[in-house]
Amino acid sequence: MIPACVTRLSPILLLLVLACHSAGETKKIIFLRLGLRIVQERVGLVPTRDEDRPARIRQLFTDAGCPPDHQQMQETDSDLPNVICTIPGSGPNSIVIGAHYDHRGGSGALDNWSGTAMLSILAESVGSVAMKHTLVFIAFGGKYHGASGAREYMKRLTPDQHHHISAMINLDSIGLVAPRYWPNNGLVAPLQMAALNVQMPQLKSWQVDHEGLADTDAFRKAKIASITIHSLGRPDTDLLYVVHSRDDTVKALDMRAYYETYEMLSVYLAYLDQITAPIAVGDNGLPQHDRMNSPGPRRRGH
Repeated sequence: MIPACVTRLSPILLLLVLACHSAGETKKIIFLRLGLRIVQERVGLVPTRDEDRPARIRQLFTDAGCPPDHQQMQETDSDLPNVICTIPGSGPNSIVIGAHYDHRGGSGALDNWSGTAMLSILAESVGSVAMKHTLVFIAFGGKYHGASGAREYMKRLTPDQHHHISAMINLDSIGLVAPRYWPNNGLVAPLQMAALNVQMPQLKSWQVDHEGLADTDAFRKAKIASITIHSLGRPDTDLLYVVHSRDDTVKALDMRAYYETYEMLSVYLAYLDQITAPIAVGDNGLPQHDRMNSPGPRRRGH
């Protein structure tokens, strides 16, 4: 949470140092925090057409301080390329942070410009300080073409690059309500620590990934610890009413929830950067059911 002395509307860039307590240790978590207004402006810059999004994403990466020579357009077997920003770290390992940018309803602000815009926001916040891990921010094309962007990215990796991926963090439909995660693996404990450090309640597990359409599939199958962070779960309420509907616009987003998710993700990535031991992959099995195809009662959450 933001200290009382700092307004949430401030566009000023702030350097935040948090004491992160884990197993009796105190670690310093450092990232450059953007004001709410800047975050709100970036998530509001959502192009309606998918084909217009790669250029906008590249501009957002450039504005975030990722120079053109650190960016890459990677073809996929869909009509939409992957847009990649790589921020080198001092060590050999990397963390992949991904979000698909194609959509199927409304302007796709929730699903999934919310995740795509967050890539450039995090690239500026966390990438502005010295990191041990190389951070690879990927806006995936072709999520609705069998997750072709993620599959193509993994297919093009060298064995050495594959070996050095410590984790994959997938951002999908964030900012509707407080964040959830899926599935349970070694990435959950540091996620809960990040939530604790920004004074969020402990996050709950809520299944959303489904076979053939999850950008995490290719990473899980390669035995890379992967997690999806989203905001589509609440007990007794089906929040999927927004996804793939005309209601999927910027107005559907709760900017306070989106900003708090941004704060939590910044701490999360900074915390993951300090982990040197291998992260437990957990169950590599694909989900047992598909909530996207079998939604519950279409009751709106508040």
